[in-house]
Amino acid sequence: MKIKEFYNKHRKVIYWLIFIIYGLINLVLTLLHEPWRDEIHTWLLSKELTIPEIFVESRFDGHPILWHLLLMPFAKNGFPILTLNIVSYVIMLVATWIFLFKSKIPDVIKIFSVFTIPFTYVFSAISRNYSLFILFLVIIGVLYKDRYKYPLIYSVLICFLIHTHALAWGIVAGLTITFHIYEILLSLRKKNNLELKKAIIGLVLIAVNTIIVVLQLYGTSNMNYSTEMLKKVIKPSITAMIFLFLFIAYTVFVLKKNYKECIIITLRNWISTIYLCICIFSNNVPKVHVVLYFDAILSNFITG
Repeated sequence: MKIKEFYNKHRKVIYWLIFIIYGLINLVLTLLHEPWRDEIHTWLLSKELTIPEIFVESRFDGHPILWHLLLMPFAKNGFPILTLNIVSYVIMLVATWIFLFKSKIPDVIKIFSVFTIPFTYVFSAISRNYSLFILFLVIIGVLYKDRYKYPLIYSVLICFLIHTHALAWGIVAGLTITFHIYEILLSLRKKNNLELKKAIIGLVLIAVNTIIVVLQLYGTSNMNYSTEMLKKVIKPSITAMIFLFLFIAYTVFVLKKNYKECIIITLRNWISTIYLCICIFSNNVPKVHVVLYFDAILSNFITG
């Protein structure tokens, strides 16, 4: 009992201590890390190419250009190559602070999580766009309970998530279906919790950004890659989204029961899992590391 009282009394101090230890450990790992080929590749693209050229090159690189745009001011102004790892480290430092101090996850899980993947080393010392992926997932998770209060900010954050990595698209689909489309459907019964105009604006923003990224990554200049991706990723993803959309409509309008929270948690997991399975079994998509599946589950957990 005394230990619990001591912890509750000094909770913030303990959190700050954990955060400082986390920061020092990952700073050492970052300084000792030697940039890998793919990290240097991204840095050189940001250094040597213009924004339109990076936009074209991304069709072959396979990643949205938000990460390149973030590195570009440093790369083009003569900063040392270590800067790309420092940028990733700072992003994960911010994400970890938000995760520790603002999320509603049980304390034991938070403390354990920050010293494991994805927070330690893999996405902090190793400089990749996954750090932005984690940052926006954590911010969205914290804002999730207030999504009806700040629907446009919530929508803009989802738009940023679209531009982090293709693996985020399944999560984006789940968040969009279970909020924007769900509220638009409910408006037909006049039982929606969100103003219809805001739901439509948010949906349009997400749709436009999705189209931009799809055109960016799967343009016609890379015909073989684009055609295979359309067959093996985009079409199955759209089919899955339609099926889940029909499932929501059936639950809401036929069963006429309020399964909202249950549907939200379940569908986000379904969509993330289905999309990741498509990536895993597609011949033209790099094999997905177990860590990325953990990211999808983590995003559902922190927003659930």
